[in-house]
Amino acid sequence: MPQKMERKTTVTVSLSISELEWLDSFAHSKGFNRSELVREWIYKTKKEADVKKNEEEQ
Repeated sequence: MPQKMERKTTVTVSLSISELEWLDSFAHSKGFNRSELVREWIYKTKKEADVKKNEEEQ
């Protein structure tokens, strides 16, 4: 069975100290740490992009 090619993307974001502090506070209020929150955001964004791509192909 052929394997699906997986595309890797690197995302770089620049945030100020106050923005990082807000992100940490927000993540903590949702029960996440910053890395987990960013990972969830990337997963959700990718999933939405995949759905949109599939709709456009049909």
